Amino acid sequence: MGRREEHSVKQIVEAVKASGGIKTTISNKLGVHRHTIDRYENKYPRVRQAIQNELNRALDKAESNLFVKIMEGNIDISKWFLSRKGKTRGYTGRTELSDKESEEIRIVFRSANYDEDE
Repeated sequence: MGRREEHSVKQIVEAVKASGGIKTTISNKLGVHRHTIDRYENKYPRVRQAIQNELNRALDKAESNLFVKIMEGNIDISKWFLSRKGKTRGYTGRTELSDKESEEIRIVFRSANYDEDE
């Protein structure tokens, strides 16, 4: 026999609002364990969609805040943004290796006591 749901889908979807899509926040609003939210999300497409929509809303807000700081001339935020989104323009903080057919990548590991004459 299946177990009775503690909350209605409508109650879960309502709790998702203003949560940023963070399941712990949702579960705290309802007074349930986080795994309960996982169970509802897996079982009900409406809950899954509500969580995804809320997460996207939070991401949109974060991106908007970031854009405001860039437009204000914040150099640190601008550098961070370029390091993440400007890679195709040469802005990167790390070296990336490619495995294109026209290039050969060879990595040789030697012990600390390696002697070239050996």
